[in-house]
Amino acid sequence: MKIYQWIVISLTGLNIIFAIPDESTQIKSVTFIGNKSIKSKFLLNIINIQNKTFFTDQSFDRRVIKLDAISIKNYYLTNGYLDVAVVDSFRISENSADIYFRIIEGKQYFLKSINISGNYSLRDEEIFSILNLKKNKPFNPVAIQINRNRLNDRYFEHSKLFMIINIEPLVSDSVIINISIKEGPDIIINKIYIEGMNENLDSNLVYRELLFSKKEKYVKSKIDLSQRKLMEIGIFSMAAISPIKNTANDSTVNLVIELREMNRREILSSGGYYPITVNEGVDQVIALAGDIAWKDRRVLNSLSSFQVKSSLAIPFEAGYQYPRFTFDMLLSNQWIFGFRIPSELKGFFQSFRNYNQDDGIYRYGFQLANILRLNDRSYIRAILRWELFDDNKRDNKNDIENRSFRLVARFDKSNNPLYPSKGYVLNTEIISVGGVLGGNRTYQKVDAGIQSYFTIRKRSVLASRIKYGMIFNWKNNYDIYETLLYDKFYLGGSSSLRAWDPLKFLTEIDPGTDLVGIADDRVIPKGMLTRLLVNIEIRFPIYGIFGGEVFIDGGQLIDSKSNISFNDIKWGKGFGVTISSPFGPIRLDYSNPLNNKNLNNGKLNLGLLYIF
Repeated sequence: MKIYQWIVISLTGLNIIFAIPDESTQIKSVTFIGNKSIKSKFLLNIINIQNKTFFTDQSFDRRVIKLDAISIKNYYLTNGYLDVAVVDSFRISENSADIYFRIIEGKQYFLKSINISGNYSLRDEEIFSILNLKKNKPFNPVAIQINRNRLNDRYFEHSKLFMIINIEPLVSDSVIINISIKEGPDIIINKIYIEGMNENLDSNLVYRELLFSKKEKYVKSKIDLSQRKLMEIGIFSMAAISPIKNTANDSTVNLVIELREMNRREILSSGGYYPITVNEGVDQVIALAGDIAWKDRRVLNSLSSFQVKSSLAIPFEAGYQYPRFTFDMLLSNQWIFGFRIPSELKGFFQSFRNYNQDDGIYRYGFQLANILRLNDRSYIRAILRWELFDDNKRDNKNDIENRSFRLVARFDKSNNPLYPSKGYVLNTEIISVGGVLGGNRTYQKVDAGIQSYFTIRKRSVLASRIKYGMIFNWKNNYDIYETLLYDKFYLGGSSSLRAWDPLKFLTEIDPGTDLVGIADDRVIPKGMLTRLLVNIEIRFPIYGIFGGEVFIDGGQLIDSKSNISFNDIKWGKGFGVTISSPFGPIRLDYSNPLNNKNLNNGKLNLGLLYIF
């Protein structure tokens, strides 16, 4: 029998009897009392604790309850309830807890007028917009506190580094806000100091990355971008630029650039489960992989980086059982002929096997790539590539030689690269093979997709993706090379349509393949020239590091001469569980075709990271 210490409290007429909980106590229910203006179901979405359901089973934590009470109060404050009071309490019965939030809303205050003075660099309307101040709307003091830094940053763009901003709300029956600003002078950069730089390095390599110089106005965005450009050189582990006020002149600052150089030469190694690209027309698959590399960040005392890397990967999904060995040599530099054009020259070798090949294929070549970074996760990349596919079972005259130009663009506006909950991502790839570049094939390929994320209930996320790709000017005689499964589009597997085996959304028969002394007809994947892929899933928390998802996948592969209609799309349904890790979500998905009611015919997929 458990022994509890019983306590009785009185809260504005509400008597709550509760016991001190132990670690096994679970939350049973959450009740809101006194909330007239805001519905309970909405308040439930903004707190961490939840009513017990089949999917949620939360342990009692007094600290979380206290934090939730603060969250409720802050939400009321954002809606103009300046006198709001929130008191939390709980009641224990055996090993379950009932949580209560008593809310005294008070009066709702509206913003009557705004008085502003001293602003010369920014218009009144711009300041009101930054601070989210709207007359005749509920007064929001929380937004003011949050947005003050945004207002500071805006003034930094106008070289006002030492401005003073006072915001004073006067509360009576309504709210009047008085804003007084002392902008101060435009700040000029006086001197630039570099600290921590190796004696063997020329300081000009730092100065040429800077978007500012002495005697110019201080602009924070230029400072931040210069820091990023210094890190992109690839030889510094830290690059920080800090303004120091010049005591001799209030209108100037000195900038200190603090650098920390990485080791010039290193041996790097890594391993684990992570996505790899196996074919052009196939989404990435999860593989058990390991690699080792030797890197010289200043080859021949230049600013060029040289790396030699070898990797071994064993794709995890059925049908990708063969190890993939790769060997790469990479030479990179941020500057070419005095222009900042981040470039890479890469030579590569890869050995692999596919479904309908008993012997290996060797793929080797080189590529020249230039990249324009828009931010940390958005970029435009141009690639010129030559590659040869050597199938040792065929005559050399039938080997595939691809010469291509590729333009890849990615615009990432999501809020988190591993666990996105809002925003979107755009991906586009345009490929031109052959033509004036030469080689023994000529065609064009376009592949585009968009991913979107919406928070629909607290930490639950509605995620969707649509991808569409087409190949143009494909010649029928190219199909003699299709043993490589390389160019055309394929569907199926944990990264596309989870109700079908990897690549086997469409299949054909490979007749008369002699594997064990007898004829053995094998079912092999069939690629097409047009692909449509649709994924919709709801991701939700369950308990702790565990989460869940329900999803619908749809797709179709057709010949490019046809048009995809909605009736052509084949759908799969499923559900899965996820485990949050520092490397991203680890997921186990179960799926079967939409019209298949037999659960025994479904597919089980293990994946690292969300499908998109």
